[in-house]
Amino acid sequence: MFTMQSSGPERNFKVKENGRPWEGPYVLFDPSLDRGYGHFMQEGGAVYGPYVISRFTKSDGATATIYWTMSTWQPYDVMLMKSTLRLSDWQRVDHLGKP
Repeated sequence: MFTMQSSGPERNFKVKENGRPWEGPYVLFDPSLDRGYGHFMQEGGAVYGPYVISRFTKSDGATATIYWTMSTWQPYDVMLMKSTLRLSDWQRVDHLGKP
């Protein structure tokens, strides 16, 4: 399974497979690219407190789909998130900002 933590002033989230060392940070959410601002966040808001929901997180050996929660500030709320990562380099393969 996976563990997440927030790090640094940019509020990047580190993600790791349990039993392995921390790597990253890998950006799992960017409010500008992932339709945060203007949809469920106000400009200038921030994110924090990522928590993996292990029960719904799945891996097929090449990718992992992680369901997780993220708290927002402005407005204060909790969001259910989903990210798919390529396990070879931990890069997102579901990024909305991709061409």
